[in-house]
Amino acid sequence: MSVLNTFEAVPGRLLSLYEVLFHREKGMEESVLEACATPATLRKTEKTQLFNSPFAEARNMGMVQIEDGRVRLTKEARSGGKPRGDHEKHFRLFLRGVLLDPDRAEAAQQGKFLLALSWLLTRDPLKPIQFSLPFVDAINEEIEDGARALDLSTPSHSQNLLYWARYLGFATIFGGGSGGDDASSRRAIPDPCRAIAEVLGEVFDGPGALAPPQFLERLSAIYPCLEMGRSRERFLNLRKAGRDHYDTKLSIATSLALQRLANQHKLILSNPADAAAVILDFGVRQRRVSRIEPGSAV
Repeated sequence: MSVLNTFEAVPGRLLSLYEVLFHREKGMEESVLEACATPATLRKTEKTQLFNSPFAEARNMGMVQIEDGRVRLTKEARSGGKPRGDHEKHFRLFLRGVLLDPDRAEAAQQGKFLLALSWLLTRDPLKPIQFSLPFVDAINEEIEDGARALDLSTPSHSQNLLYWARYLGFATIFGGGSGGDDASSRRAIPDPCRAIAEVLGEVFDGPGALAPPQFLERLSAIYPCLEMGRSRERFLNLRKAGRDHYDTKLSIATSLALQRLANQHKLILSNPADAAAVILDFGVRQRRVSRIEPGSAV
């Protein structure tokens, strides 16, 4: 089972389970928890997937445990958070520790998610993805039987990837008509700007500047789906066309994200003539950068 092939385990449902348990340190009986997660009109029926699927994923990822008949958050999932604290902050930290760590993701049966996210981040954000269509053909063009290998063989799988990518800060979803429910007009683009912004304090050890390879090495240690990351490298090795090392040119999605962060004064991008550089590719133009340092807004 995977967060990609379980529609009911999109971020909102797992977050709902987390929130209820976060505010109850002593936990809850499973039947009571199920009632909280299931609409009243369905409570008289047998257990529904509205509860079963996200609960199964929560157990797979080590988010919950059952002791003495009560469901509790694991110590790691709570990560020191207090019942009156910011539950979503701790939820996101926990997800990052599981879903974005290649070894832990594999152990939690979520290894394909990082590969799928790596694929998404190589897409051209200047060509938005139609939300209602599956990714089968696009992936199979790049990887032999890729849709199956990446768990993206149905429209719901594809949409789940976009939901998770958006929640974790790697994508933007827009459109959908005046009511926001018209999936046929919805579009998505790979956009790691928010994800990168959230960890700049971890990437930099202070105000000092970094060479681009050093910056990317530290960033990819946190997000292995980005350039130089383990999952990105693994995805590139699966491609029919062979490897496409980042070498000196970054993907358009990463390039646009770094430029936007510079525009927001969270990064300073410069180009000293005597330093090795990378090329930011914006699709219609490029920019040479050989030094990256934290901006005033970090």
